[in-house]
Amino acid sequence: MPTIATDVAISRTPDITANILTPIDWVQIAGLGVTAIIVIGGIITTIYAIKNTTKTEVLSSNRQAWINTLRDELSSFISAIMGIWSIQQMQKEQWDTERFYLAVKDARRLKAKIALLFNPAECQSKLLMEQINQSFDKAMNNESSVMQLCDQIVATSQAILKTEWERVKKVE
Repeated sequence: MPTIATDVAISRTPDITANILTPIDWVQIAGLGVTAIIVIGGIITTIYAIKNTTKTEVLSSNRQAWINTLRDELSSFISAIMGIWSIQQMQKEQWDTERFYLAVKDARRLKAKIALLFNPAECQSKLLMEQINQSFDKAMNNESSVMQLCDQIVATSQAILKTEWERVKKVE
């Protein structure tokens, strides 16, 4: 096939004009704006809810751990106090001095740990620490009233633990 050579020359660029006669659709633009606001608001709300939930869960689990620790330490303290008192009830010939001093050491350690678990400004905490100190003194002095004091410690600690449990349930 033969080829024909042609030359085309353009002396100027063509003018292209577009006449858009459609008006701006403000309804669609407003809808887009409202959608953007809703999405941003949803993101902010979700972030706030996650932070609040995480804080609440951590606080609740910490309070529950505190309740469990206090319960364990108080029961161990009462056991140590009763151990001190019961050793002293034995005849002097039957005394196990090493066991006595271990019980005293354990009671002192538990008394200190319990004191560290409390807020010293709370009335119930002050009352319980007074009872703990009195029971230790009475056990060391071989007074039989130590048993009644141990019962008072249980009653006071139950009130404290109940209050804390109610706080956990309310998620304060």
